[in-house]
Amino acid sequence: MAESKRNIMNRKDGFNTRVNLYIIKHLYYRMKKADQFMKTGSGKRKASIDLKKEILISRQRLDRIFKGENFEMTALETKTIAKLFNISKEHFEKNGELISIHNITREDWECFFAQQYGNYTVEKTGRGNNVEGMKKVETALEQIIKKDYIECHYDTKMALYRIRYYFKHGVTYKEVSAFSKFLENLQLIKISDWKELEYNPSEMEGYLPLLKKHYEYVNAYLKCRELEKTD
Repeated sequence: MAESKRNIMNRKDGFNTRVNLYIIKHLYYRMKKADQFMKTGSGKRKASIDLKKEILISRQRLDRIFKGENFEMTALETKTIAKLFNISKEHFEKNGELISIHNITREDWECFFAQQYGNYTVEKTGRGNNVEGMKKVETALEQIIKKDYIECHYDTKMALYRIRYYFKHGVTYKEVSAFSKFLENLQLIKISDWKELEYNPSEMEGYLPLLKKHYEYVNAYLKCRELEKTD
């Protein structure tokens, strides 16, 4: 049986993965997290449990990755992280997908890493000394750890939203279907709420055929179930 190809990345084809791991680490250690990620530290303050417990990558190894060394993402690591946050495995593959932060480009990240970890990207990009790009990233990183900032500015389908969701709630984000949302909202709607359309009876009337179809389907389905029980 042939060995599977190793996912070893260099400074260029692994750059997006490097950024994505940095974002995960930044959120984990800087945002307010669920209690399950905390432990009793020195004195009365609580400290974060090592991120390695969640993503299988030690802090020391992450630091080497951020400094631009070649690195490998094993199939287990990639699968574990993607499943943990319910995001695509492409975020952790060669030339993979960059986790999107509004108004921040790959070039901005290149400037940030060049300034933070040495000039290893300068000759590659020609923009390694661009302080403006670094400051853009620093500002964005401060924004995304603010309370409810991501919830207010990012869609639930975005990786950044789902990573924060996991650290905030301690559970993986699951997409809620339109039908589930409908049933949940139906429980909250009062009969008197229809008065909101009292000045637009034509719009109210337009909903009648749709409501009637839903009622007829549910009623017919339940009757069929009842008949099956009597057979």
